[in-house]
Order: sequence, then C-alpha cells, then structure tokens
Amino acid sequence: MGAGGTDYHASVNPQNPADMYCETDMGETWHTTNGGLNWTTLGYNSLYSEGEENFVQFTGNTNIQYGINNHNKEPMVTTDDGQTWTELAGYPNIQANFYSPLSIEADPNDPTGGRIILVMMDGDTGKSNTFDYKYYFSSVGGADWTTSTVPFSSDTSNTNLNETWDAGTFWDTQLPGHTTAYFATDLGLWESSNVTSATPTWTQYDLPNNSGVDAFYSFTGSATTSGTRLWAVTWDSTGTNFQGSPSPTGGGI
Repeated sequence: MGAGGTDYHASVNPQNPADMYCETDMGETWHTTNGGLNWTTLGYNSLYSEGEENFVQFTGNTNIQYGINNHNKEPMVTTDDGQTWTELAGYPNIQANFYSPLSIEADPNDPTGGRIILVMMDGDTGKSNTFDYKYYFSSVGGADWTTSTVPFSSDTSNTNLNETWDAGTFWDTQLPGHTTAYFATDLGLWESSNVTSATPTWTQYDLPNNSGVDAFYSFTGSATTSGTRLWAVTWDSTGTNFQGSPSPTGGGI
C-alpha cells in the first residue's frame, strides 16, 4: 500500500464492501476495488488526504463518491468509482468568500448520487480567534448551489472552542416514506423532514443551556419501521467530559 504517516480509518462502500479507501496524515489515499488484494495510490490532484475527518462519502450509486482534496482545498467527485476525480461543477459559485471546504456529507441512500451537504470555512480562519462557517445543500451533486442551496443560517461564529467540526449526518432516507436528514456540528443539530426535495427546509436545535454540554463530538442514527433513534457523543467547555446522549425517538434533542 505504501509507507509513512498514520492510517486513521477506512471508508467502505455500503453498496460494494470490496470497494474501500484508506487515508493517511501524509497525503496518501489508497483505493481498492477487490477487498484489499490490490491498491491504487491516488495523486495530489485527485484525493490528497490529511487523514482527519474528510472521509470518502459514498452514495446510492456505487460509481458516485465525494471527498475533499486537501492539497488544492477543493471538494471533489468521482463518477467512475474512484478512477478519476474532478472538482464539483458549481463550487466556484460559492468559493470566493471562503478559505476552504471543511467537510462534505453525501446521502448513501440516494440512487442519483446528488444529495450532499458541504461545510465551508471562511477566509479569516487562522487570522483571529473567531472561526466562521456556512453549510450548503445541493440535490444535484453540487452542480447548482443557487436554486438548491439552503444555508442553515447566516455565517455563525464559534468563540467558545475556537473551531468547528462536522460531527456527523444521519440520512433517514432508506425506508419507504422516510425523507429526513439530521446534521450535527459543535454548534447544534439541524433537521430536515423533506430532504429528498430539491429545496428542503431545515430546523435548528441548539444545545440545552443547562445541560453542561457545549458541542456534539460525533453523531449517528438508525431507522426501522418502528422508529428512528439518534446517538451523540458530546463535549463540555473544559474539553474533558464525554457522554453519550441517546435520543429514543429522533426528531430533536
């Protein structure tokens, strides 16, 4: 596979378990389509990695995947199962006012492969102790951020932890009649009950002021015909306390 750096995680295609990516903190991203028998090293202009939170994102179309190129600071897409990677077509329309993309989330159940959330970091990051971010939605793979974009709010400053992160997204879109997505960051949770539409609406749930919890650290969920459940690991202001926060019925905090 190569040498050097730390391999933080593997990303496995839920549509094809033999299709995997491994990323390191020294730039290399490796890709296999036969369960690890053979690996291809991706170049700087395809999917350069820093081995942190920018996992490869799979969709309901096994050939369409998303990721962040940390060399060129670009959100990327492949439509041929990782053989070639290109910048999202509509990215220049929102790029001008931001420093770089932070993360990208894709709906693993969407057969069109087009439903994504993009987290953008502002141009002042690194120059002060205030970090500003904006979250964008597209139903067409980032080709159109104008009619399909739903900013979750105006740019939001986080002066408490002096950084932000994408804690995770749960796409409750697999079962018939399920059309909801939950997107968590350190700033709170956003829910859309009509995420399968071209222009979904979003509701923000802030973290409770009296809970002693300042941020989501990681977030996931599950859905059955009996209901939807959400789980989160949370972080307090001292950065020393982690606690699980299950939500028995979903739909908020």
